[in-house]
Amino acid sequence: MRTNNTIISLATLLAMVLVSSCTKTDIESELESTKSQLLYVTANIAADNSSRVSMKAVTVGESTTINLEWAETGETFDVIDANNIVVAKFKQTDVTTDEPNKFVGQFTNAAVQAEGEYTIVYPSAEALDLSVQNGTLDNSKIRMCGTYSGVLEDITNVEFTTHKTAIIKLHFKINDEENYINASQIRRVVVKDVQNQILFSNELPTKGNITINKETDDQDVIYLNIPATAKDTNINFAVTTTSASYNGTLIPSQDIKAGIFYNAAITLNESSAAEYNSETTATESEDIIGEGTAGDPYLITSAEDLQWLVHEIDENSGTNSYGKHYKLTTDISIETTEEKPWNFCPPTAPFMGNLDGNGKTITGNIVAPQNAFAFGFIGYSQDGNVENLNINANVIGSDIVYDVGPMITGNDAVHLELNAVGAVVGANIGGTIDKCTNLGTVKGGEISNTTIDGAYVNTGGVVGISINGNIENSNNEGEVIGACSTETDNNVWNAAGGVAGNVTGTTISACENTGQVTGGEVYNGESIAGGIIGNSSNLMGDVIISSCINNGVVNGSTAEHNDSSRTGGIIGNISDADNYPNDDGNSKIEYCVNNQPVTGGKGHDHGDTYTGGIAGYDVQADIISCENNGIVTAGDTEHEGDLQGGWIYAGGIVGYFSSHNTEDRVATVITKISNCANTASVNGPSFGDWAFIGGIVGQATSGHMQITETENSGAVDGKGSENVNSLHVGGISGRNVGDCTEIFKCTNNGTVKGGVANGMLYTGGISGSHSGACTALGLENYVSIIYDCINEASATITRGESKTKQAHYGGIAGDVSTHQPDAEHYPYVCNCCKDNSNCSGGLIGNGYTTTEKYNGCTSEMPHQ
Repeated sequence: MRTNNTIISLATLLAMVLVSSCTKTDIESELESTKSQLLYVTANIAADNSSRVSMKAVTVGESTTINLEWAETGETFDVIDANNIVVAKFKQTDVTTDEPNKFVGQFTNAAVQAEGEYTIVYPSAEALDLSVQNGTLDNSKIRMCGTYSGVLEDITNVEFTTHKTAIIKLHFKINDEENYINASQIRRVVVKDVQNQILFSNELPTKGNITINKETDDQDVIYLNIPATAKDTNINFAVTTTSASYNGTLIPSQDIKAGIFYNAAITLNESSAAEYNSETTATESEDIIGEGTAGDPYLITSAEDLQWLVHEIDENSGTNSYGKHYKLTTDISIETTEEKPWNFCPPTAPFMGNLDGNGKTITGNIVAPQNAFAFGFIGYSQDGNVENLNINANVIGSDIVYDVGPMITGNDAVHLELNAVGAVVGANIGGTIDKCTNLGTVKGGEISNTTIDGAYVNTGGVVGISINGNIENSNNEGEVIGACSTETDNNVWNAAGGVAGNVTGTTISACENTGQVTGGEVYNGESIAGGIIGNSSNLMGDVIISSCINNGVVNGSTAEHNDSSRTGGIIGNISDADNYPNDDGNSKIEYCVNNQPVTGGKGHDHGDTYTGGIAGYDVQADIISCENNGIVTAGDTEHEGDLQGGWIYAGGIVGYFSSHNTEDRVATVITKISNCANTASVNGPSFGDWAFIGGIVGQATSGHMQITETENSGAVDGKGSENVNSLHVGGISGRNVGDCTEIFKCTNNGTVKGGVANGMLYTGGISGSHSGACTALGLENYVSIIYDCINEASATITRGESKTKQAHYGGIAGDVSTHQPDAEHYPYVCNCCKDNSNCSGGLIGNGYTTTEKYNGCTSEMPHQ
């Protein structure tokens, strides 16, 4: 940020460092504000001007004349007291032909009258430039020091000894690597003594003015002025480059003597994490390196710099960061507590810049203040971008909920109440999160009686919520735990996701989760958990989840008081039917893979549970070219005293699959599952009312859906018990019901077991039960239909047990039926389907006979 035009090179900067008796502190501002008097000192030019060996002062009347041998005009020198304070400055005036040169000196009144020990430094520190030194010590470019004891105004004699300058040629290299550091990348050098006191600190105004070439002797080098008497004197360096911060130490192996060049290669090691805490003081703005542009970003080199960034954005309502660029050069540890929390970017002061994490890592404990609805390393980001950042900290959210609807839409009538916790960003509004990784634990806040009814509470490994933004190439390796809940009747959507808790109008691509994700608790509402995303909707636009992989275990909440639960290997809940003017079915999940077990959460009372290898609950979002390799286990739901608990849905790809888009009861959107595969077992529940368990889909219902070119090779087991009322189990779909579902060009290679039910039990190689017709949607000649499908189950379809003996099983479908006995619109299983399992139940266990009109139906059947 600061540019000092008087500094022309790193050599000049380091040459200004004086150690021991030549150390000075610049207090020009103090001198200017103090009453002073002028002393006029005349100096005679000697004939021999080749060296600066001595200076002697004699009194002539009321003035002091100093006889001085010097090499040039424009000379200066300083007088320094015992506290390293410059108490006098002398400067040479222009040379004239009729009078000697004058040195004009300015003293403070106190200094002139005080008796003490003084050091005289010649030339003044700012006048010395060692950059011209190159292999041979130039005596005209060295420093001399003299001493004086007494009262300054009584000075009669000052003698400068021979020079006290030794030159060290410095080469910086990283971690003992062969090549030296590219000096054009150096932005700041801080020099410290053995007591770790800063002797010098400054920023290079420009880059590229120093080159280091190991192969030549006449390279440009970096110089340091040190005392001639130094022995085994360690000099510590802190070097900041455009990409990192380093530390190194110069350890002389011999006495350093005046007038000699020393070569020294200083090995720099990357700095350890700087620690930020509540006591950290912000760096002054003028001391921040960089200009905030893309080519010269602000460099965050320390905890103090980070505090500057937080302070600047907070103090300027976010406008200070708009379009600016920031870059971390070191790891930083943030240690905060509930009493002294972390507070970075609230919605009133959002982050609006571009942060390059530079591969650095933020560690520690990042605790939310009580007023932080959007919380993470960066809390609320609006049109801001974050890349290459790692978080390995414990991140804990708060319980406050905030209405962001008016803020992001500009319409006071639009309301979106939410809470969002993510390690990198709490709320990402309109920005891009790229190449970021979370390795620490992220835990949501608390749902309490003060939480607004209908609010969205979101916890994500990388991002809490993303609205109209993008999340790319980002990974979660830490544990993610949804918000906990106190007993409340508020209807809350509590979502937890490995990468993001909630998204709308967002594209998520090439992301991966390897951390365990556990759904949060709810007393009323939905507990949602997903390996990549917890919850999503098209409220603010379409959602695209592409090329993502989940390698982390996903568990729904097991709390006994959960209302209902939605759990998926990639996403817990996805809907493209929340924004009715734009419910066009363009949201989708494509090219995604789940490799780890997905276990549904519990549902309490009449709460339903939805569990899927890819998605737990899907309304009108296509699932294309996805694969599940993780065991899927349905969540239980129970009701005390009877069997009228909630309904249970579990599928290798999706638990509940629906397409709600209708206009005057005519479907305008077809929602598809295509080219997908399930290779893992799918297991039913032990408790519940009705249960729908399928190798691909638990239940497909409502609207116009197509399941095509999809294969199941995992074992499907309805399990169940006498505590399950009705059980529907299928190799592809547990149940198809309502309106129009087409299943075609699908194959089942997995065993299918019916399980145990207290009432109805339907088991099929392709579909457990198949019912409904398309008349309600006005689609002429369209029916819910299964055709061109093959069941290749390696074992016979197992009928299972039913206490009421209402058990039907078939190689293709257990039951085919409709409540509308219209011969034109029955659901059908076409005899082009093949069952190679030798199931004793035949193609269909029970149902209407396929009419002649549809006998021999093939893949050429008309479908949209």
